[in-house]
Amino acid sequence: MPTEITKATVLYDGPTRGVCPLFPRNVSSHRTVALAGIGFDRTGSVLVTGPVLEVAVIGLPAPGKGAGSAKQTC
Repeated sequence: MPTEITKATVLYDGPTRGVCPLFPRNVSSHRTVALAGIGFDRTGSVLVTGPVLEVAVIGLPAPGKGAGSAKQTC
């Protein structure tokens, strides 16, 4: 892990199962989507941080017929 964040930095990019134990206080939305959807191993999670981020931004791409994507700022 970097000790000082000076630009947008990907902390994790992989299956949701892997991010949950690494960042347990930051991934409740990841866990919820995995449980409600296709599971921890088939759901992908990306955790990004940056020096100017003041809120959490959650993006949920949902490809498929008639599907779009949702983004929520917390």
